[in-house]
Amino acid sequence: MNISEEIAKTIQRIHFDDIPQKTIEKAKVAILDWLGVTFCGAKDSSSIILVDAIKKFSGPKQAMVIGQNFYTDIINASLLNGYFSHVLDYDDIHLGLIGHPSAPVLPALFALGEWRHLSGKDLMCSYIIGVEVECMLAEAINPEHYEQGWHSTATLGHLGAAAGSGKLMGLGEKHFINALGIAGTTAAGLREVFGSMSKPFQIGKAASDGLMGAILAEQGITSAKDILGGKKGIISVMGKECNTNEIFHNFGRSWQIDNIIFKKHASCYRTHAVIECALSLKEKLNLLQKNIESIESIVCKIPPLAWDMAKILIPKNKLEGKFSQPFCLAVSLLEGHATERVFTHKKIKNNLIIEIMEKTSVQVKKYLKSTEAIVEIKLDDGKIFNKQIDTEALTKGSEEIISEVIEKFKNSITCSKKGCNVEMLIKSVLNLEKTKDLKEIIHQLAF
Repeated sequence: MNISEEIAKTIQRIHFDDIPQKTIEKAKVAILDWLGVTFCGAKDSSSIILVDAIKKFSGPKQAMVIGQNFYTDIINASLLNGYFSHVLDYDDIHLGLIGHPSAPVLPALFALGEWRHLSGKDLMCSYIIGVEVECMLAEAINPEHYEQGWHSTATLGHLGAAAGSGKLMGLGEKHFINALGIAGTTAAGLREVFGSMSKPFQIGKAASDGLMGAILAEQGITSAKDILGGKKGIISVMGKECNTNEIFHNFGRSWQIDNIIFKKHASCYRTHAVIECALSLKEKLNLLQKNIESIESIVCKIPPLAWDMAKILIPKNKLEGKFSQPFCLAVSLLEGHATERVFTHKKIKNNLIIEIMEKTSVQVKKYLKSTEAIVEIKLDDGKIFNKQIDTEALTKGSEEIISEVIEKFKNSITCSKKGCNVEMLIKSVLNLEKTKDLKEIIHQLAF
């Protein structure tokens, strides 16, 4: 079976009206979440460094750089917006991808859609397909792909960005296969860079490389006939042997975007179970009128995957703090939340947080699910409190999810100009199918 060809053929047959309404609604909420974290990420100090570097050689003014209010060529716009969307590690996740599905796909589609004056329906259909391709491939080659050290958000994000861009451009089957091939041969991203600025840079590259693949294919640049299933293609080289028929079993029948999870905490998802335990135990301590200083010791029990992804015991900066179980636990106990506001260099150096981290021991327990954690707190009076939480079991209803994402969006967007209407922007995104030209949405971000 030629996997790239089968994907291209299937995608040719999928149109906006073929996608269930509940999936469309989930996509709109995901776009709102992405816009919020991207705008917020644009203000990060590392984002400013990247912007200053790119400005020196950026091309024609084709697409907006979100949160920075300047225009550049669509390749660099997608790179920058991709970086912004992941720099805070606050963007959505997908358990099968073991990563972040929207961050590599939406920057490419927004840049392309704005430049070519495409519609909200066009963007949503292409977005859903881009996420489908990257997550479908991930479920075929993960966890081995991830365990080898590949950053699947970046590697497979290249394919998601290319597939979404190819659909948005209306590429025919032959050109679509080439787009996947061009993006696939540039696919890269290593987990060794976690905790550094290169982690979000990999996502910006996935977005820009995927878009570049589609543009070059449209112009006639050729590539492998099957970059995915070939003997020396993505699946064979980066993954494992698998039944290729399984890849397509649900393609076009169910949608991976329905399984997206929106982050409540601005850190690696594998710290979230520990954070939830800490927040629950903080409530108990508050009820008992016990302060943080009364803690004698803390035991943090986590599964192997959580340790593998977030095992920095003593973070040196705020990026490393997002991959530190002890820091995430300590800051949650002290502050009562783990939003972006607590991941600062000042908190990393906070003496009380350091003291809590020093009292914390981390134990890896194979019997725990990958989304579970147990935290035990012993007080100086001998009392012990413990909490076990599975974040997968915290799934909420759609209305509650929408409400939380809207609140998160409002907190992420800070209006710096008089007349900014955040409520109007939210309404526009949640009614995106009515947008005839994506510039209408983009212009609302220009504040």
